[in-house]
Amino acid sequence: MLVATEAVRFFSVQHHSEILDEIGKADLPGIVRPFSLADFLNYLQSHGFPQAWPRTPQIRRLVDAMLRAGVLVEAGRVSQAPTVGMGYFTEKLATRSQSKGYLWLSEVLGAQLIIPSYGSVTVPITGTDQHGDEDIGSGLTLDPAHILTNAHVILDMELHETIKRPAAAPPVLYGLSGALDLRIVDAQAHDEADVGVITVEPTIGTRGLNLV
Repeated sequence: MLVATEAVRFFSVQHHSEILDEIGKADLPGIVRPFSLADFLNYLQSHGFPQAWPRTPQIRRLVDAMLRAGVLVEAGRVSQAPTVGMGYFTEKLATRSQSKGYLWLSEVLGAQLIIPSYGSVTVPITGTDQHGDEDIGSGLTLDPAHILTNAHVILDMELHETIKRPAAAPPVLYGLSGALDLRIVDAQAHDEADVGVITVEPTIGTRGLNLV
């Protein structure tokens, strides 16, 4: 995911001058020449990914997936290197809203991105039903303190005092230390639609739920 995100920036016209400075190439006024896959591998190699060149086949497959999804477009051969000489430009950019997260890359990375992304924001909601039996529902996090769920999850059982933060980790870890247990402080169910919102606060540490 990080390599794909770097590729979007590296091959974009918008960041072309910045990248030229970072890789030490001359900026030709009025000319935007595509970077090659070899340029990108050299960039990764010198920016915290020392295994870039040894992993050329995997990175080439990633670039191919980005081409199929329309995120990158080929811009012709820019060097004679047989497998890494093709040049690229970024074609499909994330919207302002999409760029706050990473699911806009789902078409490129597929289930390996989608499943942990939604697993990390799907919250198990437990309680006891009218017969005293343990019951469970689920919800999706809206922000660090609010869970969107169904009204029947709130109305059909007596909720436990706390819930567990999802065990699944998002694909990119933004520091997962913090509360494992979250105290329920409010639960509101809609009068007509089967929609409800649960408000929680961490019981240990200061970090709440993962963001959608």
